[in-house]
Amino acid sequence: MTHADAFLQDILAHPDDDAPRLIFADWLEEQGDPNSIARAEFIRIQCALAGGQLPEQRRTELVRRENQILNEWDEEWVRPIRRLVKNWEFHRGFIHYIGMSADKFLSRASQLFRHAPIQHLRLTDPSFRQVSYSPIGYVAALADSQYLRRLRSLDLSENDLGSPGVRALVVSKHLTCLTELNLSHNRIGNGGIWALASSPLLGRLECLNLCGNDIGAGGLRALADALEKWEHSPEGLRLTKLELFIHLLSDAGQRVIAGSPLLRQLVR
Repeated sequence: MTHADAFLQDILAHPDDDAPRLIFADWLEEQGDPNSIARAEFIRIQCALAGGQLPEQRRTELVRRENQILNEWDEEWVRPIRRLVKNWEFHRGFIHYIGMSADKFLSRASQLFRHAPIQHLRLTDPSFRQVSYSPIGYVAALADSQYLRRLRSLDLSENDLGSPGVRALVVSKHLTCLTELNLSHNRIGNGGIWALASSPLLGRLECLNLCGNDIGAGGLRALADALEKWEHSPEGLRLTKLELFIHLLSDAGQRVIAGSPLLRQLVR
């Protein structure tokens, strides 16, 4: 293991702590080459931007410099995983968000998480590429992935999962740190809502996107009842934002939302 590897392992083990990142930045600066010096400055800038209040002029200066460094070095720093991902974002000096096809994630997750403290993931359905995973198959395989434990948000929107896909996902024992879930435009129906409503996962979420799904009054009622139970549980309700956009919401469905104080409070 090289010195850089050792620093990275510490960062991966403590993803919410700036200290290992800033120590790594000091070491990088000592190396003296242009790549290392730029990366050290970039880590410090992004940590400062993420750290809280800054005078507006100072923030503007840092953002400008951040963009200059990214324009020059972005492709070089993402090179170890560039062939695997479709898009990515840096946060506090390291890649923290990636978007990619599900089949590549399932086959190369270990490589991805060795290189970056990834916490936010967007997956797309690989079935149109005629690979071995169907939407249900890849969700079941995804649910078994230990790397889900690293995630704070998971975006599975527009994957045609249906209710079987949701049932396969919510039984995962690895979604222990997940706080944001996007299931929009997946035709999950009432069955998908019932599966989610009966899962411990619902109690851990802070943001949930269910837009564009064929959810009826029965599903909304099950969701409202489940949220009420979490509200009065010892753990309490963590959900603060629930996004709903339903094309053909019936009068009965509208009455469920209107009659639930929690849904009225949460729904955006």
